[in-house]
Amino acid sequence: MQTVLPTPTTDSQDNQTEIKTNKAQTITRSNLLRMPAVTIEGAAADEHQYVDLGLTSGLKWATCNIGAGAPEEYGDYFAWAETEPYYSSLAPLAWKNGKTGYSWGTYTWCEGSYNTQTKYCVSNSFGIVDNKTLLEAEDDAAYVNWGSSWRMPTDDEWTELMTECDWTWTTLNGVNGRLVTGPNHNSIFLPAAGSWFETDLEDTGAVGLYWSSSLGTTSDYGWCTSLDWYSLFHTSYCRFFGQSIRPVKD
Repeated sequence: MQTVLPTPTTDSQDNQTEIKTNKAQTITRSNLLRMPAVTIEGAAADEHQYVDLGLTSGLKWATCNIGAGAPEEYGDYFAWAETEPYYSSLAPLAWKNGKTGYSWGTYTWCEGSYNTQTKYCVSNSFGIVDNKTLLEAEDDAAYVNWGSSWRMPTDDEWTELMTECDWTWTTLNGVNGRLVTGPNHNSIFLPAAGSWFETDLEDTGAVGLYWSSSLGTTSDYGWCTSLDWYSLFHTSYCRFFGQSIRPVKD
């Protein structure tokens, strides 16, 4: 059974788009067999896989996050416009040289604070203005890590996914997240992988935060999609947060 979401509404005070549901579902072995099958097209054994959800744009969504080997795996966490995670290992946790957590102090595209952005800035209140509002390929983690046929979705493309698909809170192999079912009944799974703030990995199993390639409400923010058991949020977060990335291809 799928949960059909209402049309999203916009909160003019914080520029968030929110979709709320009050139904959750646990996928068991028996009811998983009745879920719409994930269809893999055009993927060789050594390539990353994608699903055609039947969206108006024709956009294809990957079956896994960057760094994951299965749909329910969390994968890696990236700051906005960064192409590598800040850690070399999660278990045990080991930070890369020059990185001691996710913060303005470790973020590549600033001089240590929110108002010293050095790239992707549209206001001199936040740094050096270049009027770039969409990630260039060299700063797109999907393009850099998976190859030129992949990229990060724009904010508009996340909005299309939110409005054209049914979203159900589920567990897949014991992992919480959202099953996203398209108009053609094909599905992808987005795990609630949490996010990094400074030296803490927060809200795993409860919240998923997924970056878009679009600059946020102000130049120190990036647009993202937040999901939990009750709602979906179209919102923006500080660019240094470590979040999940789900690639797309045209």
